[in-house]
Amino acid sequence: MEKEKKICLRNRDFNFIMYLSEYGIITNENVKLFYDSKYYYKNRLASLAKGEFVERLYGKVVLGRKGKSYLNKIGLGYRNINRNETYKKRMERISDVSCKVQLAGWFFEPSWRCSVNTYTKRGNRFIGVMSREKRHWGESDEDYYDRSYIVYFLHREITPRELKYIDKELDRNKVLHTGTFTYENASKRILYLYLNHIVIALISNTYSTNASNTGIALDDRNDFHVNLLKEQSEFILVGKRKWAKRIFFRFIKARYRRRINRVVARMQLRRGKVFLKPRVDVIMDGDTDNKYLGLLAEDLKTAREKADYVIVCSHIGGQFNETPGTYSRFMADFVLEHGADMLIGNHPHVIQKTRIENRKVVAYSLGSFNQSPSADYIIHDALPEYSMALHVYFSKDRDKGNVRTITFSILKAVEDSNKMIVVYPIDELNDELEGDDRIQLQEDVKRIYERITGTPILKDVIQREYVLR
Repeated sequence: MEKEKKICLRNRDFNFIMYLSEYGIITNENVKLFYDSKYYYKNRLASLAKGEFVERLYGKVVLGRKGKSYLNKIGLGYRNINRNETYKKRMERISDVSCKVQLAGWFFEPSWRCSVNTYTKRGNRFIGVMSREKRHWGESDEDYYDRSYIVYFLHREITPRELKYIDKELDRNKVLHTGTFTYENASKRILYLYLNHIVIALISNTYSTNASNTGIALDDRNDFHVNLLKEQSEFILVGKRKWAKRIFFRFIKARYRRRINRVVARMQLRRGKVFLKPRVDVIMDGDTDNKYLGLLAEDLKTAREKADYVIVCSHIGGQFNETPGTYSRFMADFVLEHGADMLIGNHPHVIQKTRIENRKVVAYSLGSFNQSPSADYIIHDALPEYSMALHVYFSKDRDKGNVRTITFSILKAVEDSNKMIVVYPIDELNDELEGDDRIQLQEDVKRIYERITGTPILKDVIQREYVLR
């Protein structure tokens, strides 16, 4: 009888098995996180599988017979991945998020380690908490969550029921939010922030909930869940196209749709054709006179009475268009006329101009803060990898106005060697670049600055902050 070969566990093997004991499952691709190597992890994974410490299942890895026995021997438990598909998919999702967060240099606490232990609820989207700093012994939940980010999994098609779960978890974890609501309450449509002696009101809304893609349109029964700007039924396709699109989105999963779009995009680019064109947001019937604009006007009046400074964040604008359309300009005039001090737009995925009139600010689009430069679904000529951050410096002297000055910073998203997106302020990125790369960055910044302000930059191209005039 052939003698069984023993596997000598190394430190990295031990760390990997300890990870499986808590999460229960991991993808083959994420195993490399524990071995810090492109190829070595494959050899170790094969050896551990041969020794029955782990078991490989269709691209996933779970604990094997000897792995469980080993953990029991050293007095540790482990997580069994049962046959319940909902539970299995959830654990796969949490494990994947944990690996990616740690790969980016952050710390991650899964949902069962957090104070809100609701991960077993069907339909719950709470995954865990990520933070820059590791949690310290004796640290209160309140202090910890103030420096952390709550992680959720959101389906492509978000229903009112799922919105309730998300809002509930955000409230439990003391995360301030607005724009989505659990129940109908007019007073909750405005979020108030208190900055020393200054009260800031935030109102968030959107022109669309992607009803044309999902086939789900919020109506009079449930439209209070989201601050809308227009009727959503107009986005629903009619006739044969409606049913064809519903069938396509229902039976072809998101990952396959993305792959199909990627293939089509690359074929178009090889043929010298443009896959995407800038979209123009134009005023349609009902856009300038509907019940949602009436509700927005009421909210602005209420906010004006209670707050010193009113900010509206609107999901408006045409995708990858450098110039705001007629609808964006209409919304800017509307909110300023009804009492807002600032409008911040976001949807075009690229930076658009910012204007100041009578101390009121309109930033039509801040860009996308995490846009992958290598993505196919972008228009590269519009510089979608750049974004801007607004800085509002409030005055302590109320007689001279609430705001002392407004500046902006320019940021750029860069892919690292692990295909992770890192967002740099341009002054930090400029210090790391050399030669042609630095020259290209400066040329891009000149173009972005002129797009924002409408005037060319004459000196000191690379700055931490630029003053809005």
